[in-house]
Amino acid sequence: LKDRLGLTAPLLYLALSLIFFARSLPGHFFTFYLGRGPDPSQFMWSFVWWPYAIARHLNPLMTHMIWAPTGLNLAWATTVPLASIVMFPFTHWLGPVAAYNILQIVVLPLNAWAAFVLCRYITRSFWASFLGGYIFGFSPYMLGQLPAHLHLVLAFPIPLVVYVAARRFNSEMGTRAFVGFLGLLLTVQFLFSIETFATMTVFGAMAIALGISFAPPELKRRARSLVIPVLAGYALALAAVSPYLYCLFALGLKRGQFWSSDIFSVDLLNFA
Repeated sequence: LKDRLGLTAPLLYLALSLIFFARSLPGHFFTFYLGRGPDPSQFMWSFVWWPYAIARHLNPLMTHMIWAPTGLNLAWATTVPLASIVMFPFTHWLGPVAAYNILQIVVLPLNAWAAFVLCRYITRSFWASFLGGYIFGFSPYMLGQLPAHLHLVLAFPIPLVVYVAARRFNSEMGTRAFVGFLGLLLTVQFLFSIETFATMTVFGAMAIALGISFAPPELKRRARSLVIPVLAGYALALAAVSPYLYCLFALGLKRGQFWSSDIFSVDLLNFA
């Protein structure tokens, strides 16, 4: 019964996503896209570029097909490489617009389902977990970023990282399995969005540091025991994305201001 209930959660989230976002797509699925502004066209271009470059043995992180004649180091651009590769069958069969629409429809349910898995592990309650998944997957942040910033809503690895860390914290997962799963999830998140990967890393380090500093003695010991396996998971992930990191740091990007601070700025107090 519990398994059947667990399987209904992603279906319910998907139904909500279809109701919320896909009502205008029937009859226009291949010509209209869910989004606004110029950013979605960049992701659709990426859906085509990554499979194209890999099939022709090109470096997918360096291209002269945009910003000609100088080209562009795509390690410094939001090209969602992993999503582009995963979506290749849909891009090939249906075209980049339809593939983008499909991912837009399923991404929030994926995020919600991952949070549901974490909440179900903690609470053992289906409805509390379903609500927790909904709050994460359909949060104001997700709804605000979905129309333009696909890379910032591809966040389902984050709850799963917390889930495997909680399993290891409670000694329900071996060290090797934890390092392997963590390395895999970190690699996936990195190849979705470096910004989100970095934010997750900062807050994860804060969580462990706070646990070591303020938890009762037994929980402090268990929090400290996470440090080495977490570092090992990160080492595994960084090794997996080392070609990306090479292009990011060794090849560099033209320095200087790209956008006016009048258009893109934030009050430092927001971070506090």
